[in-house]
Amino acid sequence: MPDIKAVLNDEIRRLARKEIRLATAPLMEVLKEQKIIISALKKRIDQLEKNPLPNAPLMLLLKLWIVPQSRVTKNSVSMPPVSFA
Repeated sequence: MPDIKAVLNDEIRRLARKEIRLATAPLMEVLKEQKIIISALKKRIDQLEKNPLPNAPLMLLLKLWIVPQSRVTKNSVSMPPVSFA
């Protein structure tokens, strides 16, 4: 005869895993989409670095102005406002 305590423990563990999977499924979908977007942006950056746009001096100035003033913390990235006026 199986040990009832072990059977109940296994069943509780199985149900808990199932609930966690259901609860995190939407987050996993968002994460998947974000990874695809990040990958596309990295490819675009590589492409632009190899073949810069005609107004490259402007892009260089923006890059030099934005990057040093950016603040990266554990939970967010803060960047100064950019105006093109």
